[in-house]
Amino acid sequence: MATTTRKNQKSLTATEKQDFVEAVQDLIDEGFYGDLVAIHGDMSHDMHSMDDTGQQRFLPWHRAFLVQLEKKLQEKKPGLGVPYWDWQHDRSVPKWIRGFQPTVSMPDGTLVAVTRYSKHGHFSLPLSNLVESLFNIPEYTPFTATLEQYHNNVHMFAGGIHGGEVGTMGDISISPADPLFWLHHSNIDRLWARWQTSHADAPDLTGAHRVLDPWTINVDQAKQISSIPDHPYQYQA
Repeated sequence: MATTTRKNQKSLTATEKQDFVEAVQDLIDEGFYGDLVAIHGDMSHDMHSMDDTGQQRFLPWHRAFLVQLEKKLQEKKPGLGVPYWDWQHDRSVPKWIRGFQPTVSMPDGTLVAVTRYSKHGHFSLPLSNLVESLFNIPEYTPFTATLEQYHNNVHMFAGGIHGGEVGTMGDISISPADPLFWLHHSNIDRLWARWQTSHADAPDLTGAHRVLDPWTINVDQAKQISSIPDHPYQYQA
């Protein structure tokens, strides 16, 4: 089975950028994309640090989540990977995706019109030295806790704030409606994969929590990007 390569968004060709936009729009039109947004909005999946279990599941669950989109993208555009936004070095929303703010139909019939605002409140992108310090954290739990906080700040920065309203990326119930969500989470996953190259500690999950519902993939399968069932991938350096 071929290994998918997820590229830095800044290295994409014009054709690759267009392929991503067109494939996402196709999935929006077909309803699959809205289904994914709704799954992320269902907090019963316990995939954020609302409790200790969610803290442990945050990284593997979103790894499985990204794979769901990527597989469908490749049905539209073979070989297409979810690019990553390296906000450690690229300090603004990528120009090529700024104008892609689609309207997404949700399973319940409601429409989510993606919004982004230029004002970011007190939220800023994590500084490079803070990102690099992640790789000196020896254990998984403090690593994922710190990375999730940086992740939160990027969500709020990217969504922005206007008149007391937050942009789509700042609303956990609908944030994946913004295509930028996937570039952001591809980068979060990349940082975890980089940490894993020199650290053996892993999520501490037992029983049913080990299954990354609503899919059948389990945390052991999701620990390494090279061992994702039927979908190994790697990150471009």
